[in-house]
Amino acid sequence: MKNIAALWLLLLLAGACTSPTGTTRTERDSIAERQEQLRVLPGSDLYKMGISRRAVSLRDTYYEAVIRFDVVHKDDKVESRKFSFDDKGNLTNINYYDDDGDLDLREIYQYNETGKLWRINQFYGDGELRTRTTCHYDQNGVMDYATRRDEDGDFEARMLYKYNEQGRVSQMSVVDDDGDLDIRYTYHYDPQGNLIRKNEYDDDGDLDETRTWYYTMDESGNWTSCIEYVDGEPYRVVIRSATLPDPVGALPAPE
Repeated sequence: MKNIAALWLLLLLAGACTSPTGTTRTERDSIAERQEQLRVLPGSDLYKMGISRRAVSLRDTYYEAVIRFDVVHKDDKVESRKFSFDDKGNLTNINYYDDDGDLDLREIYQYNETGKLWRINQFYGDGELRTRTTCHYDQNGVMDYATRRDEDGDFEARMLYKYNEQGRVSQMSVVDDDGDLDIRYTYHYDPQGNLIRKNEYDDDGDLDETRTWYYTMDESGNWTSCIEYVDGEPYRVVIRSATLPDPVGALPAPE
């Protein structure tokens, strides 16, 4: 019995041997596990949003933009949005809050058995259904269009999608029930996948509006704030905060 106990003690001590870098094997395993936990899966919504580390949720708070002494500053709060994600980095819901923090709208994202986005249900703050959007995929498994209906099931719009080489939406055309164009958007991204320009065209193909975004990044390359411009004029200042997953196998704090 003593020999068995001694063997287990040796195994435990071996597992806690310090490496030449000053970290124990347990610590290295914990760090590796933490890095894997924070890794963003290619093709996930976090990946498409240009996020370099996994997050449980993101919150974007919007403020009016004002210019003081030739510098853009945030002014009154306008709204906020909270994006929640599953453990694969895909959206589960988006909550829209007004300037007082009251829930205005909620979008619930549903996925099919293959893990593809199937339906988006949008509700008012009181829980009443507002719209229901159903996604359609082509033979290659790429979403080619989505159809939005109102609370009574009546047709509202159909969105047709085109993509860039990175799999992000490069164009969305909104058509009516006859297939006639209502509005078209084009999207442009920086190398990290952050949206930097959106052009809006009317049904005649004329440019109606251009929105651009300029970001402030943290050390990991994730943006923490941005300024949104409409036709070259500052429109909104957005502040982003992130909730990361709880640490896995975290070591106790040193005494």
